[in-house]
Amino acid sequence: KDKAAKLVFDGSLKLVVGIYEVHWATDRLALAYHEMPTGAYSNACVGVKSASAILEKTLPDDLKAMAKLGAARCALFVGDLVHAEALAKQSVVILEGILGKTGVSTGSAHVVLAEVLRRRGDIAAATKELAGARAATNKGGLFEFTRLVAAIDEQQALNLNVELAKEDAVELRRLSIERLARVFGDRHPSVAVARVDLAVALAAIGQQREAREVL
Repeated sequence: KDKAAKLVFDGSLKLVVGIYEVHWATDRLALAYHEMPTGAYSNACVGVKSASAILEKTLPDDLKAMAKLGAARCALFVGDLVHAEALAKQSVVILEGILGKTGVSTGSAHVVLAEVLRRRGDIAAATKELAGARAATNKGGLFEFTRLVAAIDEQQALNLNVELAKEDAVELRRLSIERLARVFGDRHPSVAVARVDLAVALAAIGQQREAREVL
């Protein structure tokens, strides 16, 4: 009886510890995603690595996919485009298989893959991924939806810059600011970053005065 009870206790303890680890890893991954837009990539990537080591052993494939997507962002940060592309593609396949082609998570995976492709110089493929990301915005909460659309706009503006369509990039950045300000308010950090991006875009087409006014 004592031996059986010990086995049951050990099994229960492992289950509790396993559940705690998954919760911790999920929270740490979420924190890393919040840290990345602030520029704290080094700290975020430490968190992604720790969380991924746990989530890769779990059953829910969507958690594995989000861990891979975080790792893809970190690979982008250090310039490892080959690794980033492989991880981003895996995330897209897994998330579309689970969630379909709509949703914030699926859209985010397309955006990361689009950034990889743009950095590789494949603008046509990057634009195609952004089209997939826009299609994914049909489902999602208001705040998450707005952040995703802003990320799509950012990547599309960078694509336009590469194609020398700088005026179109400026208009896209204006639209992005309007969307962000409407949801988060004019003083939100995301709006401030978008204004800086718009100022840089304006300066690039010779509109120095308006660039200063935007800031």
